[in-house]
This record gives sequence, structure tokens and C-alpha cells, in this order.
Amino acid sequence: MELRRACSAAVQQGNALPALLGALLGALLTAALFGASTSLQNRAVASWLGRWGLGRAAAGLPVPAVNLRERLPWEPLLTDEEVQRAQGYYGSGHSMRRVAAKLLAGQPIKVATLGGSVTRGTGASRPAHTYASRFFQLLNASFPHRDHVFRNSGLGATTSPIFAGCTDQLVPPDVDMVVLEFTYNEAPGAGYSGAARRSFELLLRRLLHQAGPPALVMLHHYAWFMTRGDGQNAGLYYYAPEQQLTVMANYYDFPVVSMRSAVWRNMAAGVEGFRTDKVVPIHFLPHDPLAAPKGHESEYYYADPWVHPSDSGHQAMAEALMGPMQRALDELAAAGIAEGTAGAAGAAASTAAAEAAAADPRRAAAPAAGTSEAAAGSSAAAGTPAAGGAIGGGSSSSSSSSSSSSSSSSSRSRVWQDGSRHDPRIAGFLPPMIPGNSELKTISCAMQEGFEYVAVNASGFEWRPERPEGASFVEQKWGWSAFDPGDWIELELDSRAPAGANVSFGVLVWLSHLKSYEHMGLADVACVSGCTCAPAKINGRSDHRLSVPFPLQLPVSQHEQCRIRVTVSPEPGQTREHKVVLFAAVAPKTRTPLAVSSPALWVLLGALAGALLVLSSRPAPPGHPVPLRPPRGAHPHPHPEPGVPLPPHLAGFARLRERLPWEPLLTDEEVQRAQGYYGSGSAMRRVAAKLLAGQPIKVVTLGGSITRGTGATHPSRGYTSLFFSWVNATFPHSGHAFINQGIGGTTSTIFMACVEQLVPPDTDIVTLEFTYNDERDGGYTKPSRQAFEQLLRKLLRLPSSPALVLLHHYAWGASYGPGHGKGLYFFPPEQELTTIATFYDVPVVSLRSAVWRNLAAGIEGFQLDKIVPNKPDSGPTVAAPQERHKYFFADFYLHPSDQGHKALAEALAGPLMRALGEAAAERAAAAAAAAAATAGEAVALEQGPPSSLPPGHGEDGGSASLTTSANGGDEAVGSSSDTSSSSSTAGSNGTGSSGSAGSSSSAGSESGSGSISSGFFGTVRRDPRLEGLPPPMIPGNQEVTTVSCYIQQSFEPAVRNSSGSFAWRPERPAAADFVAQKWAWSGFTPGDWIELELDTRAPAPPGKPPPAGNSLVWLTSLRSYQHMGVASLACVSGCGCKPSRIDATTPHLLSLFMPFVFEVTQHEHCRIRITILPDAGQVPSGEHKFAVNAVVVARKPA
Repeated sequence: MELRRACSAAVQQGNALPALLGALLGALLTAALFGASTSLQNRAVASWLGRWGLGRAAAGLPVPAVNLRERLPWEPLLTDEEVQRAQGYYGSGHSMRRVAAKLLAGQPIKVATLGGSVTRGTGASRPAHTYASRFFQLLNASFPHRDHVFRNSGLGATTSPIFAGCTDQLVPPDVDMVVLEFTYNEAPGAGYSGAARRSFELLLRRLLHQAGPPALVMLHHYAWFMTRGDGQNAGLYYYAPEQQLTVMANYYDFPVVSMRSAVWRNMAAGVEGFRTDKVVPIHFLPHDPLAAPKGHESEYYYADPWVHPSDSGHQAMAEALMGPMQRALDELAAAGIAEGTAGAAGAAASTAAAEAAAADPRRAAAPAAGTSEAAAGSSAAAGTPAAGGAIGGGSSSSSSSSSSSSSSSSSRSRVWQDGSRHDPRIAGFLPPMIPGNSELKTISCAMQEGFEYVAVNASGFEWRPERPEGASFVEQKWGWSAFDPGDWIELELDSRAPAGANVSFGVLVWLSHLKSYEHMGLADVACVSGCTCAPAKINGRSDHRLSVPFPLQLPVSQHEQCRIRVTVSPEPGQTREHKVVLFAAVAPKTRTPLAVSSPALWVLLGALAGALLVLSSRPAPPGHPVPLRPPRGAHPHPHPEPGVPLPPHLAGFARLRERLPWEPLLTDEEVQRAQGYYGSGSAMRRVAAKLLAGQPIKVVTLGGSITRGTGATHPSRGYTSLFFSWVNATFPHSGHAFINQGIGGTTSTIFMACVEQLVPPDTDIVTLEFTYNDERDGGYTKPSRQAFEQLLRKLLRLPSSPALVLLHHYAWGASYGPGHGKGLYFFPPEQELTTIATFYDVPVVSLRSAVWRNLAAGIEGFQLDKIVPNKPDSGPTVAAPQERHKYFFADFYLHPSDQGHKALAEALAGPLMRALGEAAAERAAAAAAAAAATAGEAVALEQGPPSSLPPGHGEDGGSASLTTSANGGDEAVGSSSDTSSSSSTAGSNGTGSSGSAGSSSSAGSESGSGSISSGFFGTVRRDPRLEGLPPPMIPGNQEVTTVSCYIQQSFEPAVRNSSGSFAWRPERPAAADFVAQKWAWSGFTPGDWIELELDTRAPAPPGKPPPAGNSLVWLTSLRSYQHMGVASLACVSGCGCKPSRIDATTPHLLSLFMPFVFEVTQHEHCRIRITILPDAGQVPSGEHKFAVNAVVVARKPA
């Protein structure tokens, strides 16, 4: 599929595609750790930096290391850890590094902020205290330049459509960076196909079509009082617009900053600076009982009990917003410093490379990414590269050694370097994420002062302010208003399409008018001269207690002088009044025509007028930017001192990638894009520290058939086996334990209920893969969402406090929605499970962000037109053996092929790679400090060898082997008895702890906000109110207590009696092992039944009766699109329960064992009968199959 669109200027110049990531993350620390040189990577880095004018790096000199936090012109409110948690997504970082490179080169930049009243500054006590002003102050203090241009284009009560329609008026054409803050102005209940989301994507596309294009950053404010639902009046964590807008940022590869991830726990705990029980009013509510006490304003986060942050809230937003820029500066500094040290090691690197190639054929076949040798070598290996260029992965063999051998001889082409994939099929602009979302051009945009002169004649209408006491023009809300029936106004617009536009019909004119619960009336709209249109009516009345602008969409014919008359109607409003107010007019057109009824056009003008509702100051006029001069006493451009350590999160990546025991499929950049969220990284660093210390670790993988390995041609080629083999190849140890607990066709509910049976208490890492098995339909109160959160909470309560990683597979064939075919980018379960993970500070890996574009373009290794089944098959859609490396899926619906499993494993390695780099940097710093203390010298921390371990060797030089565990899961256990693990932990996901134990020291307290500790990874908040797990994200979703769990082999004896066709049999008898065979009790004939006997009594202390109340029972039965029927459920002996009906049919193309939950009374011998009914289900199949594979007894939380 051809994806090339209208390329931006940057792509035409070759500046947008080259990636820096592979070389950047192969920094000096990790080179020391693994004994490899970075000269080849940094040669490419220097070339990239040179193109952006960063002369010091290109010349081999150190690039300035800038710590923005140290240059804050105020005392920080957020800790370093909280700033890190606010970084929701970073992506490849291309455009952000361009801005950072200009700053480091001493060049001026232009920054614009777009958003609503929060961006405009509402809630701040003065303009200098708004988040936009503070962010501008920070940039100017760090990189002073008199020609910087910082423009705040925030418009209160305005949604994204106004900016989409009037981008040219609000954003300078040569802007370098644009911040977007729209979370609480966008419609909360809209889906992706709704007008609000379509308009937001149109805004992104218009910005990204500009020259450059500019670096975008999405900033999500968090409004405690406005975030409500699911029975909670305020303080709900999840909010639909945030998760949906974040998905768009993932798609277009730009950073996301989320305030809720940084501040929610502090707010819930009442930490000073984040309190929500009172507000800090600025211009209103001065005597309200909610007003903060005099002198204590800094303790409270909000200025009103609605949306707007106080000075403290604005300050926190500015500090979080610096995160993406800090990371981009760190990346450039790391690459520059590494380049500066690489020259002396050039000869040694060449010698080492030759020795490595002689010792290991893999190294000869797979030159380091980011080198010219890599490209040349791949071409030679492939003979003739495939058309267009691509990466191809040969088929893997059953062991890592044979895999490496085959990879050296397989025919493939590698046309990626500098960590990026270079292929004309993915060059240029992406198609819209929302199918059919046509892009806008604007013919005319009349708003604010410009709207006054659109009126050419009027009777009764006057140009007047709605709030004459407002401090500025925008705050006064000027518009054309009238009050009496018969009053009229004529607006004149040029409704002609631009020359050359392919528009044979008319255009849409959007009139923005006030809609309110009081005073308002109606008006008639007609075209009276020049153009023609159908009569329309403005309705200013609202049934809700609100006053907002609203759009009238009016199709008109083209004419140079199109006159539209608005006449106040005699029909009264709710209060027998007739007021009509007009705010703005826009005449847009589309590049491809939209239907007149398109919802995207309906929303566009409603937000346009919202620009005039809740504004606090007038923006700088176009053409009159306000440059900031260097502040008094500002430092000159900073230069690094000798021994400045590289940013820890950059170390480790490139060298660890070279340890993959197979030829990589994903580029470094694609792996980076797959990192959907990292959080504080505290738990993952604990695991990394164990590996660096030569200790064994225990890894458990939970999930469905993909985790089990379905789709791979051999168990060793499943993503879990590949991930385990990478860990063991990099840090071999006979005590490693790798346990695969994937159960095909199973949701997270059973794992939650049976977690104690499936996950050992001393586990170090747990990965979770449930995206396509949990419920497709959105909603956090869905049983599977509640179960998933409870699963996380149970895992985080394990004695070892394991590091969790949420892994999202991407299934092209299973990603569809109403009106959309396969290959849909957005998928509700991924968005919602990700939100739950961020609440608990759990890293997220999203394969979608890494591979979607390659799948859509048909890149080799990601092709979709054929499949690679994991059993012998043939036909026109089955790939021939010599072509299997080209195709990503094993079937057309869900399961990945060997290539897909390889991509999953490479993406999954990302969080651990980053943590290893961070832990290695910490070890090096500690070693340097200890050496300095021993010598009695006070020296600065500097980089050194992060580990004394030889590259690729563990402490005992052992290797883990793959065996089968007793419960049917795959488990890799060591060949020796050394399975010890560290006895102490230093915090866990979601507990507010960070870093390794002993690395931090108390730094006192800040403004009564509790203890702030400082360590290698910056400041961390220590407060007893933040200890332990937070309350459930989903209101009232406390963990259930499992009484008994019968799954897999243990479920067979739970059935005490059966009749007819019911039998214990496998669903897939040809599968390789018991779990993959999916054993269940199944029957096929109406009237057949089975009886289960369960002990449903609640646990009780010895000698005491069980607590009162019913027990819960989960019964998992197969739901499928074919063969299935309906069954009844009844308690027939001992216990009692409500008779129920279970429909095993489904309209979705899936086959899953889904839970049915019901209550039973307590009894030692509770008999439950399941009987197949003759009824047809919601999707009649003509058959009656019913299968059950597990049952769980549990207790509700007290």
C-alpha cells in the first residue's frame, strides 16, 4: 500500500527521517559495560548533528549538558520522579531534538501554546505565573536569546476546531514548537468518529504540514473537580479525551505530558501544594467558604472548583512540560559527549569488531545499526535488495545457536541505519488515523476584532461586550447582539473557493452564536444577496445550566459578496426573552469534499465562538511577537565540566540490542516508539541491578494464546522464549527461572482469581498481554477492566514487589470498529489498559506504535497479504517456505508469525534495556564516589565501567534451559540449585518509591510537602500518606479474596457427574502441550448436563464460624462465533443461587473462554448444574456446543 502523501519540507530535505536513537542510546557508559566501542554509531550521530548546525558535536567536542531543573527561576513543586511519571509518551524524538539542537547551537526559537482558558492563564494570580509564561521563562533562562519568540495563543472555552480552521492566524508559519492543551475543552463522550476527535486530528495535520514541521507536545491538564463518573463526583483518574488524544499523539509520533500521572496521588493524599479541599480564587469567589486561608495559598492546586489551576497548578504544569525538552537535550548531549571520546578508541574498535566477527558469525552478518558498514554488508548478503528497500527476517531455528547461523546466511536486505528505517514506502505524510478524515483549508476566518467588520448592515444589533467589566478585549466577550423580535444583521463573506480548488459545489459557512439557559431566543437565517442557501434557524436556548458558543452550519453557494441575514424571531425562549448573540464566522473548505452532514463540520464553529467565553488576556497580535531578552544575571550558554555523567536513561540501549541472539526485525527507533510509557522505572531498575550484580532473576509471562506462542512455528520462536533467550544471552546464569503462564483464549479475570497459583511469590518481572482477550467494548466498569486492575493490585502486593510490564500486541485483522474495516489504529482495550497501567506506574509497550506504518505500507517482514501458519498448509494465501520472513501474521485475524513474535520480543526488551542503562549509570556513580572517598578526595561523579562483569557473562557463567513446569506452563529453570534472589526491595510499581535502596539521602522538606529525598535519579517525595498502593483507580474496585481455583488439570475432578455428550476433551487435540490443547468439559446436545461440586464456604479462623454473606463464583465457558449454543445454570444441592442463562454465541470473530459471575450461598458441598438448552443464542449457529474449562470461588472484599 502506498503511503506517500504530500511530503513536508523537512522530508524533502532529508532531515525528518534519519533517526538518532540507536547511536544516542549507545552511550559511553554502556560501551564500557559491554566492552564495545561507540565510534561507528557516533560517526553517524555527528553527521546528523552537523546537519542541524551543532558544530561542537560534529567536531568531536563535548555537547553542553544542560539540566533545566537546575535553571528553574523558582523553587520546584514537583520532584524529579513526578516529572518523570508525567512523561506519558516520547516516541522517536526527532522533531524535539531539532528544537534542542537549535538551542544548543545558540539559535533563537519560536514557541506557540494552543489551548483553552488554562493555556490562556485563567487561575494564575498574574500573567507571569501561567504555565505558558513559566515554561517560556525556563527556556529563556536556560538559553537566553533576545530573538526568542514565545506566543500564547490560548483561547478560553475553545475546542480544537477553531484552531483547525484558523491555524494560519494563530500559529506563526515558522514556529519551532507547539504545545497543545485541549483535554477539558474537548467533548468527553465523543468517539474517534465523532466531530470533536476528527477536528483535533485535522488540527494536528495542519500543524504537521507546516515547514519544519514543528515539534508538537500534547499537554494534558488534570481537573480534579471536572473528572467524575462511575459513581464518583470528583477525582476520577480516567477521562476519555485524554486517552483518545494520546492515541493520536502515538500515531503521529510526538510527546505527551500527563499531569494526572504526576499529581493524582498527591491530590488524593492531601499533600501540601496539591490539596483540593479549598481553592485560591483570583477574580471571583473572594468570600466563598472554599477559599484558601490567607497565607496558605501555595498549599492548594486549583483556583476554582471547576477546571482552572492556581499558581501552584500552573507551576506544576510548566515543570512537567520541560520533560520532553530535557530528554531531547540529554540525547544530544549524550551523543555529542560520546562522539567526543570515540576518536581515540577508533583503532581499538576496529580490532574488537574483527575479533568478534571471527569468534561469532552473528557479528559478521549483523553489523552494528547506524553504520555505513551495516548497509553495505546487508546489501552484499542480500545480493539484490528488494524493491523499495526493507528489512527481512529469515526464519528462526529451534535454538539460539542455529538461529544465529541461519541469520548469517539468509537472504535479506537491511536498509536502515542511524537506528531508523529508510524506505520510500513509508516516506512522507501518514494518512489520517481516523479513516476518511479529510483535511481542511480555510477560505476566511472572522473572529474577535475581525468579526466586527463582517457586518455590513444592521437594525437593532449592536457590537457590544457580554462582560464589559472584563480586563481585556477577549475577556469582555465582544459580539453582535440584539434583544427584540425583528432586529436583524447582515454579514458579508467571500464564499468563493480558492483558485484551482476542485470544488464544484458551494462551501459551508459556520456562524457561532451564544447558547444559554437564560435570556436567549431564536433567529432566522437566510441568504439575501449574491449567494444562495436554504433557510435555517438559530436556537440560543439551552436545557442545561451553561452558557457556551454553538455552531450553525450553513451550506452556501460560491460568491464574492455572499450576504447572510440573521433576524431575531418573535418565538420566545424559555424565559420569554429573545436575546441573540453572534461571535464569529468561518468559511472553510476541504481538500476532499465532505458531506454537508459531516459531524466534523458541525463541531468546528462551536469551538470557534468558544474563543470568546472565558479568556483572561488578549494574545499578542500576529506579526507583533514579544521577544524576551536575557534575564538579568543570566548565565552565558552553558558548557559541561569534565566528568559530567551522561543522562542515565540513555545508556545501555544500543549495546544491549547487539546481544539479541537473532537478527533484529525492528529498528532502534521502532523499539523506542513502542515504549508507550515508562514511569518512574523504580521497580525495573531493581531487576536491572540484580542482573548487573550477577544475580539470577525469575520472569513470569501472563497472557493468552499469543503469550502461549500460538503462531510461531516452534516454541523457541514465541516472543516469550525469544525474550528469555535475550536475557540469558546477555546475563547468563544457571539460576534464572523463566515461566510462561500463557493460557490461550483466556481473559485477565482467571489470572486475577488464580494469581497465587500462577505467579511465584519471589518473581522479579511479570509481563501481561491481554489486549485482544479482554472485552473489546470500552468502559472501565466492565468486568474484565475491573479484573485487570485487581490483577495488577494482587501482583504488586506479592512479597517481591515485582516489576510489571504491560505488553500490547497489535492484530491487524482484529482491529476494527463500526464503519471501519481491519487495520484500525485505535482499539479501546489498549487505551483503557494503558490508563490503568499509568495509574500504577507500570511500563507499557505498544507494538502498534512500532509496526502499524510498516504493516500499512507492506514492508518486507510486515506484509499482510499472506500468512505463515504454524502447521503444514498450502494455498494462494499461504507463504512459501522461502518467503516466510516477509509476513507478520500466522493467520488473518490475530496471531503473529515468527516475525511478529520477534517484533514483540524486541519491543518488550525496551523497558529492561533502559533500566539496565540507568542502573549501570548508578553503579558507576556509586563506584566513583566510593573511590573518591577512599582516596580522601572530593571529586565530581563521572562515568566509568558500570559493571565488572565481562560482556555476556554472568557470575557463574551458567545458562538457563527450557523445561515444562508442573502446571503446564513453559518454565526455564537453572541447572544448578542457585535460585537465590535479593532479599530486600526498594519500593514497587505504584508505591511512590524510586531508585535503589541506599541511593538517596534526605534533603529536608519543601513547603510542608513532606520529605524530599535526593539521589542519583533526582528528587523523590517521601510522605507517609503516599506509602503503599493507592486506592483502586476504578471506584470501589477492591480485590476479591480467592477461596479456591480450579483451572487446567485441576478442573476435571471438579465435575462430579455428567450426562450425554459431555466429556473432558481437548479443543485442539493436535497442539503441542496440555495448555495449548485447551482441555474443557464440553457437550453438544440439548438436555446434556454436568454437575460441579464446590466448597463455597468463606475461610474462617480455627474454631470460629465462617463470616456471613454469599460467595462469588466465576465459571468460564467458551464464547465463539461458530458452533455454540446456550445453557442454563442452577444450584441443585446444598447451596442456593439465582437461575441463569449463559449465551455462548457472539457476533465477534473470536473464540475465548469468558467468565460468568454469580453469587451462591455458603455450603461445603455446593452442587451447580449446567444444562444445554435447545434455544438459539444472539447469533444462531444451528448448533448447541457448550464448553467449560475453569471455576473459581471467591469472597467479596469486606
